[in-house]
Amino acid sequence: FFRAKSSVELNTSKKTATTDDGSATFSSIEVYETSNHNDTIRGSDRAETFLAGDGDDIIRSAGGADTLEGGAGDDVFQYRRRDVIDSDGDHRGVDVITDYGVGDVIDLSDITRGDNSGVSLVQTETGLMITADINGTQTAIAELVGVSDVSVVVFGSDSEMLA
Repeated sequence: FFRAKSSVELNTSKKTATTDDGSATFSSIEVYETSNHNDTIRGSDRAETFLAGDGDDIIRSAGGADTLEGGAGDDVFQYRRRDVIDSDGDHRGVDVITDYGVGDVIDLSDITRGDNSGVSLVQTETGLMITADINGTQTAIAELVGVSDVSVVVFGSDSEMLA
């Protein structure tokens, strides 16, 4: 999908990709590379790798322990409660975001409901781990590889800083 001439809407759960030029279905792909436009990516409950191009992308892993690369542009990494824990309360995996940078946003608004007080950043050997209080348990969501400065991490759809 990386050669698309317009934005890509990718949904690996439904196994579909749509652009202005049409749509396609696929199966059994583990690494997805999208265009240099403003793409929308929604994963599945499987472990996948998403390599977004240079646009301002919206990336929602939707479960599984995924590897996410937003590429250049101001990207939004979006998480919903059901993406992090399943209906039985079981953890669905920790994502790895390989290129988080200034201008990118971590959208936890569905998890925090506007209250970021339960969100923590924990220093790891390779970056910062994002955790959030879900049902009274501090739960790992994603690791920002190579990030050590908490002041560059922006949370929420309203771009509130957590510092």
